[in-house]
Amino acid sequence: MIIINVHCDVDPARREEFMDFAEDLVTKSRQDAGNLFYSYFEDALVPNHFLIVEHWQDQKAVDAHNQTPHLQTFLKTANTYLTHDFDIQVSHTDN
Repeated sequence: MIIINVHCDVDPARREEFMDFAEDLVTKSRQDAGNLFYSYFEDALVPNHFLIVEHWQDQKAVDAHNQTPHLQTFLKTANTYLTHDFDIQVSHTDN
């Protein structure tokens, strides 16, 4: 399994717009082949810090997801909602 965490620090003035944007990404990504889990959360201790969490069956699923229109839109547009570039962390497990 591949776990991807995307940390996003959102401009407070664009918070609601970002949440709609992220919800669209999550809804579409959950339908992608090989997706095991996909959601986003706001940090309870750090206002406007969001975490997108993805679990994928294998690298083939991640590669396919990376080519989808919804992820390409996220990659091209996300920074318009953020105070600085998002941070992506990838982990691999044996499960």
